[in-house]
Amino acid sequence: MSKIEILERIHKIKSKKIASSKEEDYLEVIYELVNSKGFAKPRDISRILNVRAPSVTKMLQRLAEKNLINYERYGGVSLTDEGKRVAKDIIGKHKKIIDFLMFLGIDEKVANLEAEGIEHVISEETLNRIHELYKFINDDQELRKRFSVHLKNYLERR
Repeated sequence: MSKIEILERIHKIKSKKIASSKEEDYLEVIYELVNSKGFAKPRDISRILNVRAPSVTKMLQRLAEKNLINYERYGGVSLTDEGKRVAKDIIGKHKKIIDFLMFLGIDEKVANLEAEGIEHVISEETLNRIHELYKFINDDQELRKRFSVHLKNYLERR
């Protein structure tokens, strides 16, 4: 398969996604705000995502049009059932990626930052394979120990 064919397939897959990576960031933030504070306000979203208020307003309108959030101007923001489902999927991806990266010995803060980018571009199939590998090694105490020793030795030799 040529690079052009690969790019074409990737963009067809991306266009079928319910939400873009920016939209996913908003849904994730709204979900976390509602869970921690009981509500989400546009100014909180603006602060957390480090974007200007007009950009937040535009994105909230777009998410409302897609029926992912309930939004009234100058009011709070809540997720629809579909918005909750998408947000939970994103958070689940994030956790699987962090678990795997930390399993590889990557610092939790770095793993969180890396997961933020990876979660938007990794396919379900790839993520599931990575997660299955993680579980396969991690669930077997002897295998996990051997893996940790080999990884440590390998990294020390580099």
